[in-house]
Amino acid sequence: DTAQSKFGGTSAYLDGSDDYLSIPDNADWDVGLTGDYTIDLWVKHTQNGGDKAYVGQTVDVTHYWYFHNSQGNGLQFRIQDGTTVIDTGVFGEITDTDWHHVAMVKSGTTYTVYKDGNSISSVTDGRTASFASNLLIGELQGGQDLDGQIDELRISKGIARWSSSFTPPAAPYDSSGGSGTQETNTKLLLHMDGADSATVFTD
Repeated sequence: DTAQSKFGGTSAYLDGSDDYLSIPDNADWDVGLTGDYTIDLWVKHTQNGGDKAYVGQTVDVTHYWYFHNSQGNGLQFRIQDGTTVIDTGVFGEITDTDWHHVAMVKSGTTYTVYKDGNSISSVTDGRTASFASNLLIGELQGGQDLDGQIDELRISKGIARWSSSFTPPAAPYDSSGGSGTQETNTKLLLHMDGADSATVFTD
């Protein structure tokens, strides 16, 4: 979408009606296993009715993980693997149509959610979980469709990028870290650069 973007002049526009990005399953999406992990992105809601999914994996109704905005509650990161539930709680609801930077940082066994650089919730839980399904951006399996834009989505494995309040990034990420070679911790980096109405893009 060239009408709205945080960086680069374009973003991924999702219209709230079965629009989403799907990426094949990969071990790099296993946020629930041991080790540090970071998910961060910029999001702009067009409307705020109902829960809005940002990113996650769903196998079935009792096996999934997601990062979303829960209407009337707030941002939430949750893992459920049968009877195992890891949940940061819900705080810091997005109720406007401004751009916001949101992040989930896992450091050791502690999961922390940040909104615009401020820690809003956390939980410590050493249990683990792994799921085999596509990574979905902007929807959970058949629901919570995001009506809005996503820009500069990054998934980092083996690193907790923040441990306290921080200033959100003011420019697009460079996956090489400026060295010209791929930074090994960055497993997915979507600048959302592409043509209007495109349904497939390489990023």
